[in-house]
Amino acid sequence: MSQFIYDDHDHFMREKCCHPSKIKELVKKMETFANESLEESDRFVLYGMLGNLYRIGNEPKKAIEYLEKCLHYARDHEDDMKEIVSLIRLGEAMKYNQDKQNALKLFEHALQKCRKKNISSYEDYALQHMGKCLLEMNRNQEALACFKKALKIRESKGNSDLIESTKKAITFTEGLL
Repeated sequence: MSQFIYDDHDHFMREKCCHPSKIKELVKKMETFANESLEESDRFVLYGMLGNLYRIGNEPKKAIEYLEKCLHYARDHEDDMKEIVSLIRLGEAMKYNQDKQNALKLFEHALQKCRKKNISSYEDYALQHMGKCLLEMNRNQEALACFKKALKIRESKGNSDLIESTKKAITFTEGLL
C-alpha cells in the first residue's frame, strides 16, 4: 500500500492515495475477512488497518467507527501500548473529519499516557501527529515545536524514514512562518 500513499503538501501533508480504487478493493476484501471468526487480537489489527484505509480513502466517519472499536478493545484489555496507538489513529481520523479540537485532545492524551506509563516508543508519533493537527489549525509555532521534539526522539531511534518525514514537516512549517 505504501506505493499508493503519499503526503499531500498542498493539504498540510495529509496522507492521501493516488489510486482510490485500490483502497476500496482492499477494504472490501478486509471487511469480508472481518466478518469471519477471528481472535480478538486479530480483529484489533484488522480494524486498525480498516480505520487507516478508510481515513486515507477519505471516509473518516467509517474510519472513526473502526478506530473507536480498537480503542475500546485496548481499554478493555488494559493494553497501554494499543491504547496509545488507537488514540493516535483515532485522532488522525477525527482530524480528517474536520474535528481538530477533539483530534488534538486525543493526541495530547496519547502523549500524556506515553509519559505517565513510560512508553517512549510512540511519543514521537503523538508529537508528529499533534504537530500536523496544529499546523492545520494555523498554530504554526506550536506545530514547529512538536516537530522539533519528535525529530529529537526520532534521531535517537535512528529510523531514517521517520527522521526524513519529520525533517520534511519542519521544512514545510518553516516555509509557512
